[in-house]
This record gives sequence, structure tokens and C-alpha cells, in this order.
Amino acid sequence: MPRSWKNYPEKLIDLAEGAYKGKVVVPDFQRSFKWGVKGVQELLVSVLQDYFIGTFLVLETRGDKSCPFAYELVEGVEEARGEKPEKSSDIKLVLDGQQRITSMFYALFTPRVNLKGTAYPQEFYVDTQKVLKGEIDADAVVCKLMAEDTSEIPTDSSFMPFRMLRDYTSCLDWIYEHFKGEERKTLQNVVKRFHDYEVSVIYLEGKKDEDIVEIFERVNRTGIRLSTFDLVTARLYKHGLRLRTMWKEFRRDRTALARNLESEDILRLISILRKKECKRKHLLELKAASFKEDWATAIKGLEYAFSRATEVYGVIDYRKFMPYRSMLIPLGASLFFVKQGLLGKDAYDKLDKWFWASIFSERYGATVDTMIYQDYNSLLQWFSSKDKTPKLFETSKTQISELEKVVYDLKSRGAAQYRGIACMIATKGALDFHTGEEAKLSTITIDHVFPKSKFGDQKYVHSILNKTLLSKETNEIIKRAKKPSVYVKELLSGHDNDEKRLLKTLSTHLIDRKCYDAMNNDRFDDFIESRKDAILKEIYRRTALS
Repeated sequence: MPRSWKNYPEKLIDLAEGAYKGKVVVPDFQRSFKWGVKGVQELLVSVLQDYFIGTFLVLETRGDKSCPFAYELVEGVEEARGEKPEKSSDIKLVLDGQQRITSMFYALFTPRVNLKGTAYPQEFYVDTQKVLKGEIDADAVVCKLMAEDTSEIPTDSSFMPFRMLRDYTSCLDWIYEHFKGEERKTLQNVVKRFHDYEVSVIYLEGKKDEDIVEIFERVNRTGIRLSTFDLVTARLYKHGLRLRTMWKEFRRDRTALARNLESEDILRLISILRKKECKRKHLLELKAASFKEDWATAIKGLEYAFSRATEVYGVIDYRKFMPYRSMLIPLGASLFFVKQGLLGKDAYDKLDKWFWASIFSERYGATVDTMIYQDYNSLLQWFSSKDKTPKLFETSKTQISELEKVVYDLKSRGAAQYRGIACMIATKGALDFHTGEEAKLSTITIDHVFPKSKFGDQKYVHSILNKTLLSKETNEIIKRAKKPSVYVKELLSGHDNDEKRLLKTLSTHLIDRKCYDAMNNDRFDDFIESRKDAILKEIYRRTALS
């Protein structure tokens, strides 16, 4: 198999010159230039010392049409030239080496751009006296505020600006004018070494776009993984699509929804609506045709899903209570299908069964991209025929039955099943313990029925079986009383001493008569067992197909 890359030596100064001409560019998905004065100094010293500074990875293309990604000029080019260079027919796309090329360009072409951590543009000089003493170290490269006129030839021979090294002949003339004998020869050799300094450039050939992205990810020296959204943004840019602008507009116009989503969520929903999986490689293959229309459709679907989650499924605080955020994708796509097809109650009932079964079987607890697509297709088939029951219900039935054993140990607020039970209680109404009135669900918290201050030695005191949704005021009553047998009297008083009314309130927390009796007698173990039965009964009701 022929090698898909070739390695060539190339002068670093030529790469910087190519950047000035607009022939050496960086992909749009590259991060901005991040180096400060110290980083540039270290690079320049390494080149002066003829040290190895690493390889460069480049994709050579034939203009805009053959370039797989949107690209940008190296930072500072427009400022250095005073205008944008003409578009070149030959473009070198730097996949690895942006910081080094930009640093060299900055030193040689003095763009009026501030380096990181500086308030004003800087200019770099060779300390000729240090070099003549053989001290080519960090102190041999000096940084000063950039002069008003960077075209002037300096008269002070103590410092030679790096911008002079662009023109090899003029630089040698300046040295000849200011130095003699061995000093002249030493500096001429340093300048020649700098001017002739070569780097190893690896040119990619015949690579697919996704392969180029993968290679970039592997060699990216910033340590920052590019998001799929960054890469899709770059790929679609040349088709007139400005995804970053579209995402900003979405965040501005739909603040509540946007703060609970990632930008890739929209791309995922677009992908499955286009009948593709939503793995990274599929998102990178998204085509520009009808993209804006599909973007709007995906947002509409996500709005439907977010509303159903928060208004129907008890997700009173999305970030704190949503069991699996990835479920919003198939839910949104399915709801769009249901609403567009004007499907009835049966479709919504099926969707509800899928939602609860997925949570309590922990279906979305692992890699989910393929599962999202499978579930969406299965639901669409199920909507059209009751005989096409999704296979997920066969496996979920067994997994849900295991809750009989593991529900005691659901103590983490981040666990999907823990959150699922909390959401289930919210859908029951979770009326205020103390008054029986409708609680402000957005202001409540999850806390203990049997207070931990008194029952902290109990094994399952922190289990979801011993927790429910409580208002701040009621929670204070419970903590103050310390024993259920004490605070139940206050709860009863708040219900006008009407026990039936209080039991009705408690039932909205999945606390039945047996649980109530255990509370009245401070029997923790009896409460846990009775609450377990009540919660599991509700889970089975919501997930069973018949």
C-alpha cells in the first residue's frame, strides 16, 4: 500500500513568507494564536541555536474548491500588509505548526497585534553583544515595544531586529557596515544559519476529510480537543453556512433551552432526521443542502422534547433532574414526527413507555449514538403498528426487575434511576407535606423523610427510598422535629387534622398507608420496605406494555 504522506525539508522563513502572501493558512477550526512573549522568544532562540523545533503537518490544496475546510490567514497577516492578500491558487493548510509559524511570522513581519499578556504590539531583536560572546540563550532575544516606523534601519548596532532577517542581503550589508573582522564573520554565520534553518514538513496526500480531522486530533499540540461542531462549522463554511452565528442566534432567542444543550445536540438530531446515525463520522459528513431548514426542524424537535421533559416527565430542573441528557435527541425527533403526523394519544403513550423504560433499564448509560438512531426508528415503526414493539422492551423488563435488589443503594443524585424516581414523584404532584397545597416545584429540594440527624446510623438513610421532594419550609419542620412521629402531628395539623387529606398528600410522594404507619411509629426499616414496594409498583406500571 503506497504511503499517503511525504516528508520534505523546507525553510522556516519561507513558510513565514508564504503566510504573508496568503499561501500558508490555518483551518478555521484551529484555535487562535495563544503564545505570549516567552513562547516566541524560546522559538527564536531555538532557531538561532539550530535546535530541532518539531515537524509540521501540512495539507496542500489547489485553491478554495479543493480545500476540504474553511481556512483563515495566519494571525496578523492583514495587519502586517494593511490589506488581505489576493487568493492563491495553491494553498498550504497547516494542520500542526500554527503556533510556531505564527510566532516566526510575528517576529519577521511585525504586525501590530498584541501578543498574549501584552497591552501593546511587541518587536523582537537579537542582542548582538550576547551573540558575539557566544551566549545564545533566552537573554539573546530581546523584546521591546514596537517602533512607530518598523521600516527604519536601526543605527544602534547592539540590537538587530528580526524583521531585518527577511532580506538576507540587506541584513548582511548592515552587519558589514557596523562590524569588522571576526565579529562580522560570527554575526554573518548566525544570520545565515537562521535564514537557512529548515524544518521537516509532512505533506498529506489522498486523505479523506475525516482522516485529516483524525490526524489533526492526534497531533494537536494545544491539548484542546476540537469539538465535532467546530469541525462541521469549518467544513460547511465554504458553502455559505455560518454555524457559529446560527448557534449564537439560537442561544439568544431560546435561552432556557440553549443553556441546557450542547451545540452538537442540534447536529445529532439533524443526522437522525436525515436517516443517519449520529456518530462523530456521520456528523462530519452532514451535507450543506437544506441544512438551514433541517437546523430549524431540529430546534423545533428539541423544543418539543424539552417541554415534554419539564412539563410531563417531571424534570423540574433539567441539569439536576434529567436522567440522561442524550435522550432528548430521540425524544425530539420522535415528537416532531408525532406532531407533524397529527398522531393521537396512542403515540404519546408509547413514547412515555419508552421514556420510563429507558431510564429504569439504564439504557442510555453507555455509548448511545447508535442507540439513539435505533430507538428513533423503532419508535416510528411502533407508532404505525402495535405489532412492531421495540426490542428494547424485551431486555429492559429483565433489567428493571433487578431494581428489586438495587433500589436500596440508589443514593447518588447523579444516578439516572435516582433521578428517574425523583421525576416520577414530581409527576405525581409532590404536594406540599405541610399544607397539601401545590408546591413550587422549581424551589424544592430532595431530602430525607427520616432525618439523617436522628437516623444517620441506618444503612439506607441516604437511599432514594428515604427521600422525597420537599419545600424549604417543610424540610425545616422535619429537621427540627427529628422524628417522623413528631412532625407528622404538625403535618396533620396543617391538613386541618384530616388524616384522609394528609394521606392523599403523601400519596403524591409515593408514600402509602403502610409507610404512614411506619412514620407514625418511627419504624425506619418498615418504612423503607413499604416505600420500596410503592415505588416499584409505580415503575412497573409505567414501563409494562400491558
